[in-house]
Amino acid sequence: MRSALEALNARYDVNVVRVDSGGTLNSVLLNSGLVDEISVLIHPFLTGGKPDPTIFDPLKAAISNLSIPLELCHSEVLDHGIIWVRYIP
Repeated sequence: MRSALEALNARYDVNVVRVDSGGTLNSVLLNSGLVDEISVLIHPFLTGGKPDPTIFDPLKAAISNLSIPLELCHSEVLDHGIIWVRYIP
């Protein structure tokens, strides 16, 4: 992962990559120290009835660290009661 991101930077001057993925890739990126910020939108409704993917799944990514402390760096209430929170790992 690190070498792929370094290649993007070297070849195309890419400095920021947004990742909208499931828990496995997010866990790999976090465990590799490749995440500068975590951005989460919380919507004011509940759904259920089927399993949903998680945003962090260290077991599926074969990572032993089950907990990563986060520091809140931004929070904002948006239209329709959506809450946007951003954290630094």
